[in-house]
Amino acid sequence: MKAYTIKYSLLSAAAALSVFFATLVTKYPINPAIYTAILYLLLVFVLVHYITLEKKGDNPNSGIRKIMIGSMLRLVMVVIFLFISLFNQQKKDVGFVLAYIICFLLFLFFDISEMRSKLRPESEKSKNNTNA
Repeated sequence: MKAYTIKYSLLSAAAALSVFFATLVTKYPINPAIYTAILYLLLVFVLVHYITLEKKGDNPNSGIRKIMIGSMLRLVMVVIFLFISLFNQQKKDVGFVLAYIICFLLFLFFDISEMRSKLRPESEKSKNNTNA
């Protein structure tokens, strides 16, 4: 869990730096709430990962059920944050929404790659199952 949190913290820092440099280069002002959004994404993804993949039960069906519930919970929490952020903004900012969605997709891609490595670790192909 500690390595996962460190990786996600580095990913969050990279996302925040990317947004910062993108605003400098493009001179398009993005709402500073995007940095809060990145921290929120970090918190949501780490908590959902901890809930779903740590402390697996003996029953594989319960593990799959926990992963599906975690995915739905993550999606709902991310959409609720986006709606609350847009509701609190006086002017609807397309740049904020795009940056938020790109950061979410970046976090999601990383989470899927981490989940894949834990659920289906790389294994050698069976020698009995060769196609000739």
